[in-house]
Amino acid sequence: MSMTAEAIKAIQDKAVLAEEPHITNSADGRSRMVVVNGEITTQGINPLPRDHVATSLEALIDYVARAAGLNVLPEHERPEDVEESSRPAAVVWHDDNEVVAVLNDRDDGRDRVTLWLTLSRGMKAIMELDGNRIELPQKELIRLLRVELGVENAVVTPFRKIDWLSNATTKVDKQIRQETMGHEVNRQASGVDELPEEISVSIPVYDVAGEREPVTIRLVLEYGDQVILCVPRPGDVQRAFDQAQKSIRDRLNRLEQTLGPDVVPVYRGRP
Repeated sequence: MSMTAEAIKAIQDKAVLAEEPHITNSADGRSRMVVVNGEITTQGINPLPRDHVATSLEALIDYVARAAGLNVLPEHERPEDVEESSRPAAVVWHDDNEVVAVLNDRDDGRDRVTLWLTLSRGMKAIMELDGNRIELPQKELIRLLRVELGVENAVVTPFRKIDWLSNATTKVDKQIRQETMGHEVNRQASGVDELPEEISVSIPVYDVAGEREPVTIRLVLEYGDQVILCVPRPGDVQRAFDQAQKSIRDRLNRLEQTLGPDVVPVYRGRP
């Protein structure tokens, strides 16, 4: 290659190099400096989305209120340096599984805070029974009532005293004959006037701080051949969830009432 050709190539390489931008991020990571052909331009860097997790509804409410520019406090205690017109908006959604606040919804809505509504141990057991025809042996029913549902011993006692008989050949203190699930069944409950056809249990829907208020669910019992069918009364499970969600909504309404529904609206559903 001649000296002239080498000089031309060197000039071309410098020209290409000059067109390539040189990017330098700032120390705080919030901006970058871009140099193109000697011209410097500063660009903002959007922070990564933040997905906060709250451990209680009160924590979520407090965080959303602060993020919106005002704490949920009496008016005379609110910060004086925050103008109402400058408050960013947030939107809160809630359903049976979670409460989600989408922060700064007027802008990009990149940040969220979530409260996961974990089911209680008792409600998980009820959900397993709901919609399923689960036949429980006597010992399993007793364990369900005492361990999973926390039923008082006085309610469980009649089930402890059941003696199953395949034929009515033994003298018993209490004998009931009934056609159940296609079998002729004799069941004996020594010292028990009557075996219940329905019992009520009181359990919390959620195992979350501040959400452990108990609700009542009725369980219908059918006695079969050495087993007992136990199912929630139709509608009771949904009624329990509705009651728990109403409690959540009533407290979320504080945000709407304090900051205004145009600033922090609350909806039933998911974002």
